[in-house]
Amino acid sequence: MGHYLMKGILPGDEFDELIKLEAKNFVVNTDVSYRQVPDGVVAPYLEWLFRADFIQRMHNEYGIVG
Repeated sequence: MGHYLMKGILPGDEFDELIKLEAKNFVVNTDVSYRQVPDGVVAPYLEWLFRADFIQRMHNEYGIVG
């Protein structure tokens, strides 16, 4: 998503149409992608490729949050 938002280049795979459809919900600020969610909230966006590792690390360091 970030590559498309910054350079307008699609990956050329089955996600191209989804990326074009969802792009309106994202903004890029200094090379960081953010997702716009309801009520004007902007949240940092973490690419799918890195999410599992991030969640595992957070779980290892902080346990179950909530």
